[in-house]
Amino acid sequence: MKIYVAALGSRGDNEPFRAFAFEAASAGHDVFFAHTSDIPFEDNPPYAELPLNGSFHSFIDEYGMSLASALKGYQNSMKPMLEGAWALTTDQIRTLTPDVVVYHPKLITAAAAAHSVGAIAVIVEMVPTLTPTQEFAAAGLPLGLPSWLN
Repeated sequence: MKIYVAALGSRGDNEPFRAFAFEAASAGHDVFFAHTSDIPFEDNPPYAELPLNGSFHSFIDEYGMSLASALKGYQNSMKPMLEGAWALTTDQIRTLTPDVVVYHPKLITAAAAAHSVGAIAVIVEMVPTLTPTQEFAAAGLPLGLPSWLN
């Protein structure tokens, strides 16, 4: 099976996808792992590594962790990085025509690109905040809130 794995974010966002890429490739699948420079490229990994532009680590170094600071850098730094990653992952998916696309939620074009080539799209959230569920309350909200608020 041909699997395209794409992660966009800090090292904490990328590492779980790398572990999946490693395991899937070790099991004999043809795996392509696209990620930013926030984690170094491996020497001779069992999967193909594809670069995505930008670095969340560099963005945080420049703008800090506060929402106000991040918003200041959004237009000039974050937006171009996101748009570049969306375009690049879309092109990579269309070129590779994988069977399955496993992607980080920041890569909002991945599902449409996957479906355009007949692939299954699988979103993987490290902290489930984007997919509605009534199994538990949304992450980041005070404990004890009813799950139906998610």
